[in-house]
Amino acid sequence: MKKFTVLTQSYHQEDFLVILLKSFEKFKPKDFDIEYVVVEGSDDVSYKEKVCNISSNIKWFNNVESDTNNPINGASTANGLNIEFGKQFIESEWTFVCHNDIAVTSKNFFNIFQNLTQKYDLISMCKDNIRIGACHISGLFVKTNILKQVDCMPFLPELDVGDNLTVFCRDNELNYISLPNTHNDPGLWDNLSGEWSDIGKDAGVDRCVVDNEVIFTHLGRGTPKFLKSYFKEGKVTYEGWKLLHSEYLSEDNTQ
Repeated sequence: MKKFTVLTQSYHQEDFLVILLKSFEKFKPKDFDIEYVVVEGSDDVSYKEKVCNISSNIKWFNNVESDTNNPINGASTANGLNIEFGKQFIESEWTFVCHNDIAVTSKNFFNIFQNLTQKYDLISMCKDNIRIGACHISGLFVKTNILKQVDCMPFLPELDVGDNLTVFCRDNELNYISLPNTHNDPGLWDNLSGEWSDIGKDAGVDRCVVDNEVIFTHLGRGTPKFLKSYFKEGKVTYEGWKLLHSEYLSEDNTQ
């Protein structure tokens, strides 16, 4: 299986989307076919052209109904609404649902996907440490027929956005897996090297690690950091996230 759709969303967050999309395009093998469904949770189209120029396979949609300026729609609700809105446009057998503050960091991300889809119906880069230990919506592969059956809206405090995907697999005895991640096992950091080690063990960046290689990263608390409403000493900031990806995703280094 060498084709899937990436379903992600944004809220006026151009830089997050550019990093995400360029990272997929940089590391994907030539024989992979990736489509992108991008849902902007407002009427903002100011950066649509820049985003859509990254790949000819990008479909952009505005979902004004999820706008978080609406007091009814908290962040989790808006997230769920955008997933529910975006999944109707997916035709691939597999979908990678993710936050926008993520990046692929290795070609092995694609090799692992190809191998694991032979055994599993749900594959996540990280699992939630609280509630039900669900495959976390920050980044997960799921069969599209499952995604379209399952209501991904949050039902807090029991279930957050996308937790029902794990519930569905458990209830139907379907195989699922969550890959090793520093969020779940901080000790994985001890064997890392390079920039993903240098930022520190407690940098607030979730690193999915396979064979001591970081294949996927998630900033975490991306929107509060973007809005400058969240800061903790030692945690990677919004500006720091952009700096981490700036060199290897530059025009000259992108395949």
